[in-house]
Amino acid sequence: RNLSKSMVAKFAKALQLTRAETDEFEVLVLYGQAADALEKNRYLKSLSELRVKRKIENGELDGQAWSKVPSWVAFALQALAEQKGVEFTAQNLRQILGGRATVDEIQRTLDMMIKNGDLVRDQESGVISRGLKPAQNTEELPPAAVRKLQAELIYLGMESLLEGRPEEREFGSVTLALTEEEFKQLKFELRHFRKRIYKETLVNREQKPGDRVFQFNIQLFP
Repeated sequence: RNLSKSMVAKFAKALQLTRAETDEFEVLVLYGQAADALEKNRYLKSLSELRVKRKIENGELDGQAWSKVPSWVAFALQALAEQKGVEFTAQNLRQILGGRATVDEIQRTLDMMIKNGDLVRDQESGVISRGLKPAQNTEELPPAAVRKLQAELIYLGMESLLEGRPEEREFGSVTLALTEEEFKQLKFELRHFRKRIYKETLVNREQKPGDRVFQFNIQLFP
């Protein structure tokens, strides 16, 4: 029989699980029973966050260093600073982000970015603009942090695929047999293309603000 949510706590107690293990067990149960792909995706994201939290508590990850790692919200807010007509209140930003982040997470990220100079608030008008320094390059982050950030973006991509409108996205894939040299060349070209798009967009945003923020992912794997 499937466990009901009320039975999860009783089952965890019988198994003598800790509080952290109980939280993870509950998400695993809910993930296993979820029938909707979007719901499964959200439980998977929660499971990933719980496991990172446990590693920090166990000392496997440096909590202080980890707290400085930007989340997808930070990159989104920095891009929104270059979009026209955005009101930078946590509640409004949550609506723009489709409810994918909490008000507290958005406010905390916004305060941190202003403090760090990633975003600048005009003292008179209160208008938020992009800071002088660019977003932290993911190549400068530790591997575990890069995996966390990229996993978040994959979860967002899955949500867009499952609930977004087809005309608002461009998803495609191709499966290839490659030699090692062809793989290295393709990897180089994809990285170069991504950096070129980023630089060109930065130049364009100096001329006029954007209409909307998009997430652009490239995936290549065996």
